[in-house]
Amino acid sequence: MVDSGQMRGPTESSGISANQLQGMIDLAEEFPAMAGYQFRARLITVEAGGIIAIHQHASRPAIVHILEGEIVEHRNGEAPVSYGPGSVAFERTGYIHWWENVSDEPVIAFAVDIVQPD
Repeated sequence: MVDSGQMRGPTESSGISANQLQGMIDLAEEFPAMAGYQFRARLITVEAGGIIAIHQHASRPAIVHILEGEIVEHRNGEAPVSYGPGSVAFERTGYIHWWENVSDEPVIAFAVDIVQPD
Protein backbone atom coordinates (compact mmCIF):
# COMPACT_ATOMS: atom_id res chain seq x y z
CA MET A 1 0.00 0.00 0.00
CA VAL A 2 1.24 3.49 -0.85
CA ASP A 3 1.52 6.08 1.91
CA SER A 4 -0.48 8.93 0.40
CA GLY A 5 1.25 11.36 2.75
CA GLN A 6 4.41 10.95 0.69
CA MET A 7 2.89 11.47 -2.75
CA ARG A 8 -0.50 11.73 -4.38
CA GLY A 9 -1.66 10.21 -7.62
CA PRO A 10 -4.44 8.20 -9.25
CA THR A 11 -5.33 5.04 -7.36
CA GLU A 12 -6.86 3.20 -10.33
CA SER A 13 -5.12 2.20 -13.55
CA SER A 14 -6.93 2.75 -16.84
CA GLY A 15 -6.21 2.34 -20.53
CA ILE A 16 -3.83 -0.61 -20.12
CA SER A 17 -4.66 -2.67 -23.20
CA ALA A 18 -1.85 -5.21 -22.77
CA ASN A 19 0.29 -6.53 -19.94
CA GLN A 20 1.82 -9.57 -21.59
CA LEU A 21 4.23 -11.81 -19.76
CA GLN A 22 7.14 -12.51 -22.11
CA GLY A 23 8.87 -14.95 -19.77
CA MET A 24 10.38 -15.44 -16.36
CA ILE A 25 13.30 -17.12 -14.63
CA ASP A 26 13.06 -18.72 -11.20
CA LEU A 27 16.03 -17.07 -9.51
CA ALA A 28 16.45 -19.93 -7.01
CA GLU A 29 17.79 -22.00 -9.91
CA GLU A 30 20.37 -19.32 -10.69
CA PHE A 31 21.13 -18.04 -7.18
CA PRO A 32 19.99 -20.28 -4.29
CA ALA A 33 19.97 -17.29 -1.93
CA MET A 34 17.22 -15.75 -4.09
CA ALA A 35 14.73 -18.55 -3.52
CA GLY A 36 11.18 -17.19 -3.74
CA TYR A 37 12.03 -14.54 -6.35
CA GLN A 38 11.51 -14.43 -10.11
CA PHE A 39 13.06 -12.33 -12.84
CA ARG A 40 10.27 -11.49 -15.28
CA ALA A 41 9.82 -9.62 -18.54
CA ARG A 42 6.56 -8.00 -19.69
CA LEU A 43 5.33 -6.02 -22.68
CA ILE A 44 2.94 -3.29 -21.55
CA THR A 45 0.71 -1.13 -23.77
CA VAL A 46 -0.80 2.06 -22.35
CA GLU A 47 -3.41 3.61 -24.63
CA ALA A 48 -3.70 7.38 -25.22
CA GLY A 49 -4.84 8.97 -21.96
CA GLY A 50 -4.08 5.78 -20.01
CA ILE A 51 -2.72 5.70 -16.48
CA ILE A 52 -0.68 3.24 -14.43
CA ALA A 53 -1.86 4.01 -10.88
CA ILE A 54 0.41 5.14 -8.10
CA HIS A 55 2.41 2.28 -6.63
CA GLN A 56 5.52 1.67 -4.59
CA HIS A 57 8.54 -0.42 -5.41
CA ALA A 58 9.23 -2.30 -2.19
CA SER A 59 11.94 -4.90 -2.84
CA ARG A 60 10.91 -4.92 -6.51
CA PRO A 61 13.49 -3.16 -8.69
CA ALA A 62 12.55 -2.70 -12.32
CA ILE A 63 13.86 -1.36 -15.60
CA VAL A 64 11.40 -0.02 -18.18
CA HIS A 65 12.44 0.57 -21.82
CA ILE A 66 10.02 2.67 -23.88
CA LEU A 67 9.73 1.16 -27.35
CA GLU A 68 7.00 3.37 -28.86
CA GLY A 69 5.16 6.53 -27.85
CA GLU A 70 5.76 9.01 -25.06
CA ILE A 71 4.81 8.67 -21.39
CA VAL A 72 5.20 10.86 -18.31
CA GLU A 73 6.38 9.52 -14.96
CA HIS A 74 5.53 11.21 -11.66
CA ARG A 75 8.01 9.98 -9.03
CA ASN A 76 8.53 10.68 -5.30
CA GLY A 77 7.12 14.19 -5.62
CA GLU A 78 9.85 15.23 -8.07
CA ALA A 79 9.24 17.13 -11.32
CA PRO A 80 7.53 14.87 -13.91
CA VAL A 81 9.83 13.20 -16.46
CA SER A 82 8.83 12.43 -20.05
CA TYR A 83 10.14 9.27 -21.72
CA GLY A 84 10.08 8.64 -25.47
CA PRO A 85 11.23 5.81 -27.73
CA GLY A 86 14.59 4.46 -26.60
CA SER A 87 14.33 5.98 -23.11
CA VAL A 88 14.93 3.82 -20.04
CA ALA A 89 13.51 4.34 -16.54
CA PHE A 90 15.13 2.71 -13.52
CA GLU A 91 12.78 1.94 -10.63
CA ARG A 92 14.51 1.17 -7.33
CA THR A 93 13.20 0.08 -3.97
CA GLY A 94 11.48 2.97 -2.23
CA TYR A 95 10.21 4.67 -5.38
CA ILE A 96 6.62 5.77 -5.29
CA HIS A 97 5.37 6.75 -8.71
CA TRP A 98 2.69 6.67 -11.37
CA TRP A 99 2.66 6.96 -15.16
CA GLU A 100 0.38 8.74 -17.61
CA ASN A 101 0.20 8.71 -21.38
CA VAL A 102 -0.56 12.34 -22.25
CA SER A 103 -0.15 11.74 -25.99
CA ASP A 104 -2.62 10.73 -28.68
CA GLU A 105 -0.73 7.50 -29.41
CA PRO A 106 -0.28 4.24 -27.51
CA VAL A 107 2.88 3.68 -25.49
CA ILE A 108 4.58 0.29 -25.68
CA ALA A 109 7.08 -0.49 -22.94
CA PHE A 110 9.26 -3.50 -22.19
CA ALA A 111 9.58 -3.95 -18.42
CA VAL A 112 11.82 -6.33 -16.51
CA ASP A 113 11.70 -6.72 -12.75
CA ILE A 114 12.45 -9.00 -9.83
CA VAL A 115 9.30 -10.10 -8.01
CA GLN A 116 8.01 -12.46 -5.38
CA PRO A 117 5.12 -14.33 -7.02
CA ASP A 118 1.75 -14.15 -5.29
